[in-house]
Amino acid sequence: MNGMRRDELKRKICGRLVRDGNAAVGCYWRGPRLYCVTTIGSEGGALYSSTLDERNVIRILNQEMKIMTNVLYDRTGVPCAYIAEDGTIFSFVGKPLAFLQNEYVYSFSGAELGTFEDGWLRDVNGNCVMFAKGATGFAPIKPICQICPVQAIPSIPPIRPIPAIPYIKAIKSCAWSRVSANDFFG
Repeated sequence: MNGMRRDELKRKICGRLVRDGNAAVGCYWRGPRLYCVTTIGSEGGALYSSTLDERNVIRILNQEMKIMTNVLYDRTGVPCAYIAEDGTIFSFVGKPLAFLQNEYVYSFSGAELGTFEDGWLRDVNGNCVMFAKGATGFAPIKPICQICPVQAIPSIPPIRPIPAIPYIKAIKSCAWSRVSANDFFG
């Protein structure tokens, strides 16, 4: 592959390396170009590479951000829930817990539970309840995240109610909430 050795290639793989059985997909930079790499088999497997145009690079980076902010972890690093593409928050057993509207988190009864900004899910007092891996900003130190369980097939969420008028946002705190992640959704 243009004189590049396999060891050099492994060092240049960046971002998320996705594995599926004996196959792996990743990206690496070589000069100003981003290459997508697919390996099949174990050590001596085939190696394929293709360049990506700017549109595909942006699409891949957006998917990475979605993967990074999809799972919500509690104060101990245990994965508690995940956010679906439509903004519904599900438990890992597939139960719909709440939904996002703009930066606010609402229960399916329409009550405001808190906010979700910069990857931090905060209660109505501004204290942190859960976080996503890419969370930034004024907040407590994040614990080491545990491995996520397999997501169950989600059940159909109830019809979203007209949400309550949101509270005035509380000042962000760098403390963990006294409300546990399980109790947060009711």
